[in-house]
Amino acid sequence: MHVRTRPSRPPRSLPVPSGSGRCATTRTLCRPALPGDTYAGWVTIDHLTGEPAYLQLARILREMITSGEIPARQRVPSIKTLTQQYGVAKGTAEKALGVLRAEGLVVTVPGRGIYVVDR
Repeated sequence: MHVRTRPSRPPRSLPVPSGSGRCATTRTLCRPALPGDTYAGWVTIDHLTGEPAYLQLARILREMITSGEIPARQRVPSIKTLTQQYGVAKGTAEKALGVLRAEGLVVTVPGRGIYVVDR
């Protein structure tokens, strides 16, 4: 009689080894933000701080708008792009854009996207 055994796996509580290319908190592929990094494609949301990720993303986008990196009447990156660039969930990106909408920095044009308001 042959008994099947499952291959042993390490318990989930073990930390992800450093240098593995995976974030310790989200276990997604990423690399930590380094000094001098810009907001151009790598994860810059710090999941270990007490500040919620959606507020961090809203702050990043607000800085990009006020500095002119995203000029008035220009389209804000899509939710899909934000989730890929910053390593956040779709709901987190939507909530961050909702904060900016409530502040009057962006406006949603149905079927077109989200745009920076003309000041």
